[in-house]
Amino acid sequence: MTFVAPDTSAPFADVFTAENGALLGYRLGGHIAGPRVLVVGHDPIAAPVFDRLMALPTLGWLYGELTLINLTALDTAKESRRFAEFILPKPDELMFLPYNLRTREERKTCDAGYWSVLRLCTDLGMISGRGVPRSIAA
Repeated sequence: MTFVAPDTSAPFADVFTAENGALLGYRLGGHIAGPRVLVVGHDPIAAPVFDRLMALPTLGWLYGELTLINLTALDTAKESRRFAEFILPKPDELMFLPYNLRTREERKTCDAGYWSVLRLCTDLGMISGRGVPRSIAA
């Protein structure tokens, strides 16, 4: 597994890639003291949620560290045995993204995962949370 810091598509993040170049995840923040959060999920939910989070221009300025790992990509790249490298030092919080096998509800599940990550970051004081709804129904 390769740890590449920062690339042009994510200038404020460290990018995790497999030996074959496959994208495994990101690590954001870490420049300002705060909690460490690990968010993991499987496709088809993880990739769109992570892409949407990475599109937030100020997320790299959060307090603490947010690590996003796509378990499907990790397994496909046969890098699962190295998962421990992503969780050192030990995270303060661990979040599993929701998963739904019903394709017609994929967008709703992606939205729920996206807002859940932002709510957790808000609750931990990593971001201010302006515009983050307090519940999924919002």
